[in-house]
Amino acid sequence: MRKRIRETICALVPNKNAKSKVRHYIGALHLYSDIKNALSFQRININPNTIMVIEPNECHGECLCSYLKYFKDLGFNTHLITTPSVMKLKPLFELPKKYFPEKIFQFSPQQFPFIFNLKKLEDYSHIFLCSTHNYFYDKSNIEALNIPLNLQQNMILMEHDLRHIKKYKEDSFVQNKKLFVITNFENDKNIKTLSPHFFPYENEPKKKEAFTKFITIGALDLRRRNISILFDAVENLAKDDVKNFK
Repeated sequence: MRKRIRETICALVPNKNAKSKVRHYIGALHLYSDIKNALSFQRININPNTIMVIEPNECHGECLCSYLKYFKDLGFNTHLITTPSVMKLKPLFELPKKYFPEKIFQFSPQQFPFIFNLKKLEDYSHIFLCSTHNYFYDKSNIEALNIPLNLQQNMILMEHDLRHIKKYKEDSFVQNKKLFVITNFENDKNIKTLSPHFFPYENEPKKKEAFTKFITIGALDLRRRNISILFDAVENLAKDDVKNFK
């Protein structure tokens, strides 16, 4: 029924690009779930020393296990807010119970400007924003979600692109040592490195495979990342006659 309504509305939109945006907008909206989660969120008690981990995009779920583990290892309680699209892929399926967040809430991308203006968020020790760029609105999350200044002062950013620091005016986060990157290519002493590479699995592999498998996640797009580094590495391995990898 939901799909039928979406396609009926899209059929009324003549422009192909606009039709795609409308289809995505309607497909990402989960009103019943949003209301249910908003009511649950407003009723919770927030213990001291609790970090709210927030991923407002419909991706990057593969990184959540790492963030939740790292904060738990540091002695924090954790809560998680993300989108239904992320949770549908079950990114926490193999996460050990000791690292599991005490509370999980799911909201449609359209609801995050509302979520970030809830007074409840002020009760957390810190807010960890997993992405500084918002793919749904194609702009900075701070701007797109209208994040209040008082919350920004209590936020820790995970930056995916060093170029965004200047573009999104994140210098204050750098100066206060509240901005993380996966790799600090600029060797800035104020920028912290955080590598989300904790990928838990329940059972150890029964036998060691003859081939090492290298995996890259995300679009191989020169506009988004320097993929030439990856290709150069593979070519160098081939030149050295290293062949036992995929």
